[in-house]
Amino acid sequence: MDSLHLTPVTPQRAGHTGRSLAVAVVTVVVVAAAIMSGVVLLGRAGNEPAAGGVVAPVATASPTPAPTPAPSPVAVNTTQTCGETDVPTETQVGAVDQVRGLVMECWFADTADARIRGTGTVHVSIDIRADQSAEYWGTQVIAGDGGTWTGWFAGIIDAGYTTHRGAAVLKGTGAYAGLQFRSTSTSSDTGSTWDVTGTIEPVSAGQSGAPVATSLAISGTEQCGDTQLGTYGSTTTAGDVTQTRNAYISCYEYTTEERVSGASTRNFNADTRPDGSADWWGTSEVTNDGGRWLGVWRGSLDVQGNLTIAWTSIGSGGYAGLRYRASVVSPRGSDSLPITGSIGPVS
Repeated sequence: MDSLHLTPVTPQRAGHTGRSLAVAVVTVVVVAAAIMSGVVLLGRAGNEPAAGGVVAPVATASPTPAPTPAPSPVAVNTTQTCGETDVPTETQVGAVDQVRGLVMECWFADTADARIRGTGTVHVSIDIRADQSAEYWGTQVIAGDGGTWTGWFAGIIDAGYTTHRGAAVLKGTGAYAGLQFRSTSTSSDTGSTWDVTGTIEPVSAGQSGAPVATSLAISGTEQCGDTQLGTYGSTTTAGDVTQTRNAYISCYEYTTEERVSGASTRNFNADTRPDGSADWWGTSEVTNDGGRWLGVWRGSLDVQGNLTIAWTSIGSGGYAGLRYRASVVSPRGSDSLPITGSIGPVS
C-alpha cells in the first residue's frame, strides 16, 4: 500500500442537524430451495406369479427428478432513501457524542430486486467523535410479501460528518428462507440517499452462528501485497490529485482470534496529493472456514509515510450477529501492520 503514496482526502465539514443518519441498511432476502424426491415403483419380489397363476408385470421405475439446484448469487445495484421517524437521545461521554435510540424507515428504489423491495424499520446507534467522524451500527427488520428479513449493519462516517460507508448482512424467513443479502453502501449527503451494491446468495449449510455475549479484545498483524488495478480499476488525475479507483489488495490477517484470521481482499480507492499524503477507503472481506466478514474501511497516509487505517465489518455464516472493529497505526516502511480491535455482538 505504501507504494501508491495515497493521499488523504480532506472531507468538508457538514452540519449535523439532529444527528439525522440514514443508515444504508441492506436487506437480507431469503428464498427457499425445495428438493423433490422421486418414487421408484418396484414389482413383486423375484417376479413371482400373482394370484390366479398370472405373472405380475414388473412396474417400470419412474425416473427420479434431479434436485432443484441452489439459487445462484444475484447481483443487486440500487438506491435507498431513509427518513428519521423517532428522535434519539444524545449523551456526551468524554469526547464522544453517543446517539442512541434513532429509528428510521428506509425504502429501496423500484429498480431493486423484487425480493428486497419494501419498507424497513431501522434501529441505529452512533458514536460521534470531536472531528465529527463517527461509527454507526444497528439492526433492521423488513416485512415483505414473501417473508420477513432481519439482520445487522455497521459503518463509518468521515470527518466532518460527510461520507457514510456501511456494510450489512440480513437473512430471510418465509419464502426467502435459505438466502442472505450481503451488501455495502455509500451516502454522500449525510445519510438520506444511499448507493447500494450487494449480492443475494444462498446461506451456507450448517453455519447459523450465534452472537457472543460480550466484547472480545483482539490483537495481531496484517501483511498485504502490492496494490493491483484489476479489470475495473483506473487511475486518473483531477487537478494535482491522483485518483485511484476500484483497485484491490490481497492481505492476510494473523490475529489472536481465529474467527478474524485468514485471507482478506480489500477494494481500494485513493486520492493522492503531490506531497505523497493520501486518503484511502473501500470495502473489505475476510473469509475462513467458519464464515465471512464483510466491511468498510478508511485510512490515510501522511507526508512522512505514517499509516492509519480503521474498519468495521459484519459477520455471516458462523459469525452471524457479530461485529468486528479494528484499526492499524503503523510507521513508514513496516512490512507487518499491527492490528488492535474487538469482536462483539451487533445490538
